[in-house]
Amino acid sequence: MAQIKPFKVDIAQSEVDRLYEKLRDTRVPTQDIVPGAGSDYGFPTEWATELYNYWLKSYSWQKAEDDLNQWPHFTTEIEDINVHFIHQRSAAPNAIPLLLVHGWPGSFHEFSEVINPLSDEKTGQRSFHCVVPSLPGFCWSSGPPQRGWKMKDTARLFHKLLERLGYDQYCVQAGDWGQFVARELGAQYSDHCQVIHLNYCPGAVPEGIEPTQLAMKEENLIKCPFGYTSFAFDSAPSSKRGAERTGNLVWYRERDYAGHFACLEDPKGIVEDVREVIGKHWPH
Repeated sequence: MAQIKPFKVDIAQSEVDRLYEKLRDTRVPTQDIVPGAGSDYGFPTEWATELYNYWLKSYSWQKAEDDLNQWPHFTTEIEDINVHFIHQRSAAPNAIPLLLVHGWPGSFHEFSEVINPLSDEKTGQRSFHCVVPSLPGFCWSSGPPQRGWKMKDTARLFHKLLERLGYDQYCVQAGDWGQFVARELGAQYSDHCQVIHLNYCPGAVPEGIEPTQLAMKEENLIKCPFGYTSFAFDSAPSSKRGAERTGNLVWYRERDYAGHFACLEDPKGIVEDVREVIGKHWPH
């Protein structure tokens, strides 16, 4: 079996120094593009100055690095790809393996506000072994080995990762690009992928496109039970009718706040919804 290696986020000080050299060499605008227009024609000079001063004088990469290293990181090689991931295990004896898949542009840090509450065994509620990989080419995961890499390839890669960790059956939470990976797992690996929760789901079909060309195509339908939370300020919030056309929708909720990066914007809501849909439909 290929080795799973512990990994620590450790950016060389020379790279941090290089960042600050670039910051010090930056010229901050001295006047607004249109006086008195606020942010109507771009960001105000006052905001740019505050941001610049924060990065130059207040921001601490060491603190950020320490924050990232609060979770156990690992790497392993699968199909000639070095896969970086967090594996935060719960101490609960009945904890459920949960794969959390980020999107683009994004990273594993999208789940920074939900990893700890989801894996916390002291709440008296369902807890999870959280597996949070970096997509190929993101952060410390190496890029795809050849042209034409697709989401189904990433799904296969992450399924093998879960097998390597000893998880034959698991659940998935995802949004944005990650939901396409989750969808593939729920369509092609439904003997292993038991329940899915999504916070983004394709519903409306663009003009001139047949529904069978997208997620409604028979072989792409999610076979395992899945739940969907529609956030009001998402880039394209779907309806229950739209979501249920894409697979075995068993749970649906609308939330009137937060948007596309829901795990950062409404972590409490995501944790509640993940626990509810998986708690109801996990078969074991």
